[in-house]
Amino acid sequence: MLNNISKNVIKQFKGYNKLQDLPISLFVYWPYCTKICPYCNFNKYRDTDKVDHEGMSKSLSRELESFVKNIYLNGGGGGNNNNNNNNNNNNNNNNNNNNNNNDSFIGERPISSIYFGGGTPSLAKISTFVETIETMKKLFPSLNIEDIEVTLEVNPDQKDLRNLLKDFKKYVGVNRVSLGIQSLVDKDLHFLGRTHNRLQAEESIKIAKELFDHVTFDLIYSRTIDQGLEQWRNELKYALNLTNGDGHLSLYTLTFEQGTSFYKRLSSKGSKFKIIPPDDQKESDLYDLTVQEAESMGFQQYEISSFASSDNQKGKHNLNYWRSGDFIGIGPGASSRLTTLNNNNNNESIISRYAFKNILHPKEWMEKLNSTKGSLCNAFIEDYNPKIPLTNIEVAEEMLLNGLRTIEGVQLSTFTFQTNGLTFDQFLNMKQVEILQEQGFLILEPTCLKLTGKGRKLLDTIIPKILK
Repeated sequence: MLNNISKNVIKQFKGYNKLQDLPISLFVYWPYCTKICPYCNFNKYRDTDKVDHEGMSKSLSRELESFVKNIYLNGGGGGNNNNNNNNNNNNNNNNNNNNNNNDSFIGERPISSIYFGGGTPSLAKISTFVETIETMKKLFPSLNIEDIEVTLEVNPDQKDLRNLLKDFKKYVGVNRVSLGIQSLVDKDLHFLGRTHNRLQAEESIKIAKELFDHVTFDLIYSRTIDQGLEQWRNELKYALNLTNGDGHLSLYTLTFEQGTSFYKRLSSKGSKFKIIPPDDQKESDLYDLTVQEAESMGFQQYEISSFASSDNQKGKHNLNYWRSGDFIGIGPGASSRLTTLNNNNNNESIISRYAFKNILHPKEWMEKLNSTKGSLCNAFIEDYNPKIPLTNIEVAEEMLLNGLRTIEGVQLSTFTFQTNGLTFDQFLNMKQVEILQEQGFLILEPTCLKLTGKGRKLLDTIIPKILK
């Protein structure tokens, strides 16, 4: 059971204006799947008997320990970076009242969540993630796993699911399960390339809810031109009833990502393989229906695709992403964000935010991590220079892209804090903001910027308009 502190953090969120309040999450990426789904563009590989479980386990722990000791505790890419290029904008330090070194903030900053994602992380040996958790406890001695959200992604047809989940709960500390259901229609499950059927999906939800207080599952809609509104309404109602009124759902539209099998089928000449997606109006209608049906059954939308029966059921890990918190990503292709307090050339304290991304292929990732002796090692892609922080403009744009997905929007306190003093009117095209407000797409309040219900449907269109 998650503690009351975690619940209150979600309920009364007003943004961050101090480094020691900015949460840290851990994301552990397991890249292997039993089957590659035709719509998925994640960094994934087939699970075979050749997977080096021992090598993966050691590399995950080695990467985590090195990242925390050599990057987090040293203040980013290389300690205090006096050549910091974050000063391309207003670098007021009015909100940076912290005079201690970075090490003190690390000890004080809360660990908000751990997320085992993929791929299919439940295919990993339990001992692998036990080792990861033990490493995390060693690096953060005050961490109590029982007090934070620990999520595991699982496929519904996982072998001996009940005992598997019991073991992950007992030995790893998992207290939240995310099930990749995707559909409750057998025909559509086959179309999506899933390996389970409707009955297995229902049984997996039942088992998970018997073992955990926090269960979420995914459904994909707007799948093809043939999906009707009433068909989706009935499927969604059925899914919501399976929760018994308590839990979390992630409800996504099907996207056609470049490089996937489905993307290629959009331009297929043969009618047997060609996919014709719903038009924009139908997709909009399906989205409206989704929000309406979910909320009518007590599941409130708090992000474009996320619905929870209560504040306590909201996904704390993803909320940390959307609120521009920090996160450590370990595993092949994992990304990280790190915020530190540094000094510029004028010896003024400024906030610096760094971006990291790992090598994609598991074998190359392991080889890079183990090619260096001692504790200093990484498997970053060379294009990501860990010694150069993001500019204030890059931080602000990323914050808008993530934060405007949520109902609560982007908090001005966090925005100003992480961009070294920028305000909305300094960064945004205020004429466009006023127009979009008048049209009912956008709301600018003294403390936050957020989209309306109809504005969220046009997020990708609105953001370029409001940027200067």
